[in-house]
Amino acid sequence: MKRRRSPEAKLLAAVRPHLDRLSDAQIAEKITASRRTQATLRGGRRKESEIVREILRYLQTVPGVVAWRNNTGALAGEYQGRRRFVRFGFPGLSDIIGWRRVGDPHGEYCPTCATGLYPHARFLAIEVKRPGGRLSVAQEAFGAAVERAGGLFLHVQSVLDVVDTLTAQIS
Repeated sequence: MKRRRSPEAKLLAAVRPHLDRLSDAQIAEKITASRRTQATLRGGRRKESEIVREILRYLQTVPGVVAWRNNTGALAGEYQGRRRFVRFGFPGLSDIIGWRRVGDPHGEYCPTCATGLYPHARFLAIEVKRPGGRLSVAQEAFGAAVERAGGLFLHVQSVLDVVDTLTAQIS
Protein backbone atom coordinates (compact mmCIF):
# COMPACT_ATOMS: atom_id res chain seq x y z
CA MET A 1 0.00 0.00 0.00
CA LYS A 2 1.42 3.34 -1.03
CA ARG A 3 1.68 5.96 1.70
CA ARG A 4 0.29 9.39 0.94
CA ARG A 5 2.74 12.17 1.52
CA SER A 6 1.70 15.33 3.27
CA PRO A 7 1.78 18.61 1.34
CA GLU A 8 4.77 19.65 3.44
CA ALA A 9 6.68 16.48 2.50
CA LYS A 10 5.89 17.00 -1.19
CA LEU A 11 7.04 20.59 -0.99
CA LEU A 12 10.19 19.66 0.87
CA ALA A 13 11.02 17.04 -1.79
CA ALA A 14 10.51 19.64 -4.52
CA VAL A 15 12.72 22.28 -2.90
CA ARG A 16 15.38 19.97 -1.44
CA PRO A 17 17.84 20.68 -4.28
CA HIS A 18 17.50 24.40 -3.58
CA LEU A 19 17.53 24.30 0.24
CA ASP A 20 21.00 25.76 0.52
CA ARG A 21 19.72 28.87 -1.28
CA LEU A 22 16.60 29.28 0.89
CA SER A 23 16.49 30.68 4.39
CA ASP A 24 14.42 29.06 7.13
CA ALA A 25 11.88 31.89 6.82
CA GLN A 26 11.49 31.26 3.08
CA ILE A 27 10.96 27.53 3.65
CA ALA A 28 8.37 28.25 6.36
CA GLU A 29 6.55 30.66 4.01
CA LYS A 30 6.43 28.03 1.25
CA ILE A 31 5.01 25.45 3.66
CA THR A 32 2.38 27.95 4.87
CA ALA A 33 1.45 28.76 1.26
CA SER A 34 1.15 25.04 0.54
CA ARG A 35 -1.24 24.60 3.49
CA ARG A 36 -3.33 27.54 2.25
CA THR A 37 -3.49 25.97 -1.21
CA GLN A 38 -4.61 22.62 0.20
CA ALA A 39 -7.29 24.31 2.35
CA THR A 40 -8.47 26.24 -0.70
CA LEU A 41 -8.78 23.07 -2.80
CA ARG A 42 -10.74 21.30 -0.08
CA GLY A 43 -13.18 24.17 0.50
CA GLY A 44 -11.56 25.74 3.58
CA ARG A 45 -13.22 28.89 4.89
CA ARG A 46 -14.04 30.27 1.51
CA LYS A 47 -17.25 31.85 0.35
CA GLU A 48 -19.62 29.64 -1.58
CA SER A 49 -19.31 31.93 -4.60
CA GLU A 50 -15.52 31.38 -4.68
CA ILE A 51 -16.01 27.60 -4.64
CA VAL A 52 -18.56 27.91 -7.46
CA ARG A 53 -16.10 29.93 -9.58
CA GLU A 54 -13.35 27.35 -9.00
CA ILE A 55 -15.67 24.49 -10.00
CA LEU A 56 -16.75 26.33 -13.16
CA ARG A 57 -13.09 26.91 -14.05
CA TYR A 58 -12.44 23.19 -13.64
CA LEU A 59 -15.53 22.15 -15.65
CA GLN A 60 -14.29 24.24 -18.59
CA THR A 61 -11.34 21.85 -18.84
CA VAL A 62 -13.44 18.65 -18.84
CA PRO A 63 -14.19 17.40 -22.36
CA GLY A 64 -17.90 16.89 -23.00
CA VAL A 65 -19.11 19.06 -20.11
CA VAL A 66 -21.02 22.29 -20.66
CA ALA A 67 -21.96 24.08 -17.45
CA TRP A 68 -22.83 27.57 -16.23
CA ARG A 69 -23.67 29.47 -13.06
CA ASN A 70 -27.36 29.56 -12.38
CA ASN A 71 -28.73 32.33 -10.19
CA THR A 72 -32.13 32.36 -8.57
CA GLY A 73 -33.90 35.28 -6.98
CA ALA A 74 -35.65 38.48 -7.94
CA LEU A 75 -34.81 41.95 -9.14
CA ALA A 76 -36.78 45.18 -8.82
CA GLY A 77 -36.04 48.02 -11.17
CA GLU A 78 -37.42 50.63 -13.48
CA TYR A 79 -37.80 50.39 -17.24
CA GLN A 80 -39.24 53.14 -19.45
CA GLY A 81 -40.59 54.94 -16.42
CA ARG A 82 -42.40 51.90 -14.99
CA ARG A 83 -41.46 49.81 -11.97
CA ARG A 84 -40.72 46.18 -12.80
CA PHE A 85 -40.27 43.12 -10.63
CA VAL A 86 -38.67 40.07 -12.25
CA ARG A 87 -38.18 36.62 -10.73
CA PHE A 88 -35.59 34.26 -12.17
CA GLY A 89 -35.03 30.61 -11.38
CA PHE A 90 -37.02 28.93 -8.64
CA PRO A 91 -36.30 27.84 -5.06
CA GLY A 92 -34.11 24.74 -4.94
CA LEU A 93 -32.54 25.15 -8.39
CA SER A 94 -28.83 24.20 -8.28
CA ASP A 95 -25.93 26.67 -8.35
CA ILE A 96 -24.42 25.11 -11.49
CA ILE A 97 -26.36 23.42 -14.27
CA GLY A 98 -25.47 22.03 -17.66
CA TRP A 99 -24.90 18.68 -19.31
CA ARG A 100 -22.30 16.00 -19.74
CA ARG A 101 -21.86 14.16 -23.01
CA VAL A 102 -22.33 10.40 -22.68
CA GLY A 103 -22.39 7.42 -25.00
CA ASP A 104 -21.28 7.40 -28.59
CA PRO A 105 -21.81 10.85 -30.14
CA HIS A 106 -22.32 9.16 -33.54
CA GLY A 107 -25.17 7.10 -32.14
CA GLU A 108 -25.57 3.40 -31.52
CA TYR A 109 -28.77 1.43 -31.75
CA CYS A 110 -30.67 1.23 -28.46
CA PRO A 111 -33.90 -0.80 -28.56
CA THR A 112 -35.17 0.63 -25.24
CA CYS A 113 -34.82 4.31 -26.25
CA ALA A 114 -37.74 6.04 -27.96
CA THR A 115 -35.48 7.39 -30.72
CA GLY A 116 -33.51 4.17 -31.13
CA LEU A 117 -30.30 6.04 -30.33
CA TYR A 118 -28.40 6.32 -27.08
CA PRO A 119 -28.80 9.71 -25.44
CA HIS A 120 -25.98 12.09 -26.22
CA ALA A 121 -25.97 14.02 -22.95
CA ARG A 122 -26.95 13.74 -19.33
CA PHE A 123 -28.30 16.71 -17.36
CA LEU A 124 -25.88 17.90 -14.71
CA ALA A 125 -26.87 19.84 -11.57
CA ILE A 126 -24.29 20.80 -8.94
CA GLU A 127 -25.32 22.27 -5.59
CA VAL A 128 -22.38 23.89 -3.82
CA LYS A 129 -22.28 24.29 -0.04
CA ARG A 130 -19.50 25.41 2.26
CA PRO A 131 -18.10 22.61 4.41
CA GLY A 132 -20.77 21.72 6.96
CA GLY A 133 -23.54 23.32 4.87
CA ARG A 134 -26.81 21.45 4.40
CA LEU A 135 -29.28 21.25 1.55
CA SER A 136 -32.65 22.93 1.97
CA VAL A 137 -35.83 20.89 1.49
CA ALA A 138 -36.36 22.51 -1.93
CA GLN A 139 -32.78 21.66 -2.98
CA GLU A 140 -33.21 18.03 -1.88
CA ALA A 141 -36.47 17.83 -3.85
CA PHE A 142 -34.81 19.29 -6.96
CA GLY A 143 -31.91 16.82 -6.64
CA ALA A 144 -34.32 13.90 -6.33
CA ALA A 145 -36.25 15.09 -9.41
CA VAL A 146 -33.01 15.36 -11.42
CA GLU A 147 -31.96 11.83 -10.44
CA ARG A 148 -35.44 10.39 -11.17
CA ALA A 149 -35.22 11.87 -14.65
CA GLY A 150 -31.81 10.25 -15.22
CA GLY A 151 -29.69 13.32 -14.58
CA LEU A 152 -26.64 13.65 -12.36
CA PHE A 153 -27.10 15.67 -9.16
CA LEU A 154 -24.03 16.49 -7.07
CA HIS A 155 -23.94 18.05 -3.61
CA VAL A 156 -20.34 19.22 -3.25
CA GLN A 157 -18.19 21.25 -0.89
CA SER A 158 -15.09 21.71 -3.04
CA VAL A 159 -13.73 21.30 -6.54
CA LEU A 160 -12.11 18.05 -5.40
CA ASP A 161 -15.57 16.54 -4.80
CA VAL A 162 -16.48 17.30 -8.42
CA VAL A 163 -13.17 15.91 -9.73
CA ASP A 164 -13.62 12.70 -7.71
CA THR A 165 -17.21 12.17 -8.84
CA LEU A 166 -16.59 12.84 -12.53
CA THR A 167 -13.44 10.70 -12.51
CA ALA A 168 -15.34 7.83 -10.87
CA GLN A 169 -18.05 8.11 -13.52
CA ILE A 170 -15.51 7.88 -16.37
CA SER A 171 -13.72 4.81 -15.02
